[in-house]
Amino acid sequence: SPYPAFAHPTSSECRNAHTVLHKLHHEDVAQEFADPDTPETIANVLDAMIVAILSQATSWSNAKRAMAGLRSTYGDLFAYDDILNRGEEVLQQALRPGGLHIRKAKIIMTILRQVQEQNSSWDLNHIISLPNEQAMQELLQYKYIGSKSASVVLSWCLKRNVFIVDTHCYRIAKL
Repeated sequence: SPYPAFAHPTSSECRNAHTVLHKLHHEDVAQEFADPDTPETIANVLDAMIVAILSQATSWSNAKRAMAGLRSTYGDLFAYDDILNRGEEVLQQALRPGGLHIRKAKIIMTILRQVQEQNSSWDLNHIISLPNEQAMQELLQYKYIGSKSASVVLSWCLKRNVFIVDTHCYRIAKL
């Protein structure tokens, strides 16, 4: 857990919350995942990080608009060399349809530069073999990747059984 000092929620409390939320919302969730633009999984760690960034502080609909902008501009959602080579202003314009484009362009460029400085390639899949705690710490070392985004990567890419807590979940859990 990124919050070892917190006693709650426990694993059991998380399972109970999942059960309640599933009963209330499973049809809406199933409908969203029936959308062809919603991936069932994301195989590469860096790709999952980018999708997590695009989904930060917005709706999934807006995140998908930003993804469409990337595909339109670069021909691919994950064209990292092209994104870096063409610069932040081009990236901002690509992300504009999803909103928060200036901030998200800065975040993506920062992370891509950090990955480039620390690795010989865009491949961060060594994280897949790490235990949850280590994988979380590895992801949190990237600027602008917080516990929620790291948990999204753990869930979607690493297929770990994690409870993703955003501001709304945290507030509801406290109630």
